[in-house]
Amino acid sequence: FALEDELKEHLIHHAEQTNNDSDDDERVGDAYKCTHCLMKLQSSYSLERHMRIHTGDRPFVCDHCGRSFSRVDELKLHKLKHTGQRPVPRTPMIAASPPEVVIARPPSTESP
Repeated sequence: FALEDELKEHLIHHAEQTNNDSDDDERVGDAYKCTHCLMKLQSSYSLERHMRIHTGDRPFVCDHCGRSFSRVDELKLHKLKHTGQRPVPRTPMIAASPPEVVIARPPSTESP
């Protein structure tokens, strides 16, 4: 494709065809398979979200500045910039040391 926009349109067309097909075509065992890169995902929603990588779809738009995002969580994080708030930092979980496990060997049946 000569233009990036033409490629995006082409990918969107294929994504729409994929979404119109039955889920049986996309589903492989317990997973959903991307028809573009064959990545396996756990749910139809995950597949739909993943397809945005291929189509360039960015349906979540900031009502303040117009910037768009492919995921709603990215938009929520972005909106904090407009309010001056900072995202709550994630504190790393401190895992307790596991108790020592002693595995007893069964007595040997070999003769000395």
